[in-house]
Amino acid sequence: MDNPFNRSWILKASYFAAGIALVYVPWWAALLGLGITAILIYRRFPAQRVEIIAALLLAALGWLYVSWHQLPAASDMLPQDNTVISGTVSGYPRVQEQRSSFILKTKAQSPYLKRIQVFCNFEAKLIPGTAVELEGILQRPAPPGNPGEFNYPAYLSSHHVYYLLKVEEPEDLREYPDQTKMPSPSFLLRSSMVEKTRAVLPADEAALILAMVLGIIDNLDEDLYQDFQRTGLVHLFAVSGINVGFVIVFASLIIAAGQLSRRVGLYVTIFLILLYSSLTGWPISVQRAVIMAVLSLLAAYLGRSHNPSNGLGLAALIILALDPCALFTISFQLSFLATWGLVALYPAVRSYLNIRRRVWDLLLVPVCAQLAVLPLIAYYFHLITPVSLISNLLATYLAGGIVILGFVALLLVLPFPFLSSLLLIPTGFCAYLLLSINSLCKTMPLAYWLVATPPPAVVGCYFAGLLWLLLGLRAKASRKQVLRPVLVMSSAVLLLLVPPWWFQKGQVQVTFIDVGQGDSILIKSPRNRFVLIDGGGSLFSDVGRRKVLPYLNHLGVNRLFMVINTHPDVDHMQGLLAVMQDRKVDHVGVAAVSTQEHLTQNLLDLANQQGSGVLALKQGQTMNLDGMTLSVWYPPGTEAAGTETNDQSLVLHCRFGEFSALLTGDQSKENLEKILHQHREKSLIVKAPHHGSRYSWCTDLDRAAQWLVLSVGNNAFGHPHQEVLRDIEKGGARLLRTDRDGLITFSSDGQELQLQTFKPGS
Repeated sequence: MDNPFNRSWILKASYFAAGIALVYVPWWAALLGLGITAILIYRRFPAQRVEIIAALLLAALGWLYVSWHQLPAASDMLPQDNTVISGTVSGYPRVQEQRSSFILKTKAQSPYLKRIQVFCNFEAKLIPGTAVELEGILQRPAPPGNPGEFNYPAYLSSHHVYYLLKVEEPEDLREYPDQTKMPSPSFLLRSSMVEKTRAVLPADEAALILAMVLGIIDNLDEDLYQDFQRTGLVHLFAVSGINVGFVIVFASLIIAAGQLSRRVGLYVTIFLILLYSSLTGWPISVQRAVIMAVLSLLAAYLGRSHNPSNGLGLAALIILALDPCALFTISFQLSFLATWGLVALYPAVRSYLNIRRRVWDLLLVPVCAQLAVLPLIAYYFHLITPVSLISNLLATYLAGGIVILGFVALLLVLPFPFLSSLLLIPTGFCAYLLLSINSLCKTMPLAYWLVATPPPAVVGCYFAGLLWLLLGLRAKASRKQVLRPVLVMSSAVLLLLVPPWWFQKGQVQVTFIDVGQGDSILIKSPRNRFVLIDGGGSLFSDVGRRKVLPYLNHLGVNRLFMVINTHPDVDHMQGLLAVMQDRKVDHVGVAAVSTQEHLTQNLLDLANQQGSGVLALKQGQTMNLDGMTLSVWYPPGTEAAGTETNDQSLVLHCRFGEFSALLTGDQSKENLEKILHQHREKSLIVKAPHHGSRYSWCTDLDRAAQWLVLSVGNNAFGHPHQEVLRDIEKGGARLLRTDRDGLITFSSDGQELQLQTFKPGS
């Protein structure tokens, strides 16, 4: 029997990583699990006692190592105004849309304040190592309020950052030149390359080159980035092994042209690799590639055999030993899994199929890389991209040209700026061709599928099948035996394509999405048609892209039956514009009295571009969706009472069997009293009007509902007002709040009601 506990560094790294992952399991469960595993494996493989003990010790070491270094959760606190903090700029600052962000390294006693994420509401031209004193608002990053939303606190904590500092005015940033280090040569090269590229080339080509060569995505258009995700080419922006590989190719050309000795050639190659890595800021993918490349170069120089799998495992061990939190980052997982597909899966498939012609490698290499990361791409990005097999085939050599030419232009930018400019012209042409290929691939039939967030069990099932397949390929198992893990993987992929709501037919769901200070409500009909009412919005961020679309992605909702805007205020309308640009929408509904408003016209323009039907909604209309009714209770077709846009807000009523929900928009108190007098029926759920404003609240709402929902976030208006909260407390309705409970979902089959909130403990 083959020994599964061999000396592979990949296995050693896997044991250590498993121990790190156990830190999120209670200590007694971790010890119990390790003990049971030891007994079971020992009984199954009694001849491998030493290897089994070594594996368990590595796992225990990983667990103890992280447990020892892990900090307790940082305490929540109210934002602290006028906080003054000094330190030095760490890493390369980012400048985007006249705003700046960077990591501040401090000498604070608290371990939670040693690294702070700083946001400046202005362009701050800083370099790494600049000594600064900042005054601003210190606060904890807000946790996600919806499934699928980016978990910013978790992302920051994986980089050992626990607090944010928001700096509003340039006067609140003070530099100390006498304490500032001289800019490094790599920074001068990098900044000169950025300026030169943006000066010589058009914006899209310049942004693409800087993203591919240096990993700078500050000026990369958000829609363009999304397009590259959907064609499977977004990995080109994550500076990684392919970039380091092209740098090695460039180094080999220099060595051949200069007829350098093997030793000098080794030094030149390693120097160029380290220089390039410094210019990119040493992301995890580059760390992995550099360790593997240096090991391979040293083995070749010393005349020793080299197993890339061992290089991959050793790279993982080194990176995890330096920073165990790296295990939980997307870049670590995707980089190592994709490389594992190339160094472990690809040779096994090639050998099993007895492929001799190199031309087949053009297809086999991207297939193996995609197989290794497919469920994680679905989990993190909600995508399956069949077109990536074609796009990567067409783009690989162009990407190589861009990286090599861009790197040479980078080296020449300071000593020979004119030559650097000349070299950027063919680089820009390659970038133009790559953009064209990406646009072509995006429009191909079945280029990509948007999928819901897969359950961890499905992801685990897929990877179990993949490991089973690898073992079968290496053992030269029969085609019938190899087919079994392929069927397991195929079943998992089919489950990835089926959204969870597919199994919820016959149910109505009304979901209040946490959009901060604003409204957004998603209704699912009994036959899985979706209606989105409002999309939130803010003057300071794109709420549609940050909150609404991520939740739709999480659900796997690719098409909306209808989008409805209750009234054209920013905190209700803006997010719908982002949704309309990203999703197919069959119908768009607006209040008949608001069709001439500026924001409403923007929505209608998008509807016309997409070919969506436009409905002017007014009092008395009722829509029947699969047995669920959605009725317009207000306003009438003519101007409603009041002059504010809130007075013209749609009031909608949803009913399915014994389930009912009253959605009040931002209506005024006077109009709501008239509406409730006209419609005396009690609703199971009522959305409190205008985020809990006292000018919209009427006590009849409390008596008309079993559940009251407040859609509210951080605001300067005093919402919800204390008088409203006191009235609700006195009444009989139970209160839910999106700022406290996160996303709120009511589900009903017309008889029973189920409630689910996103934030734990609510």
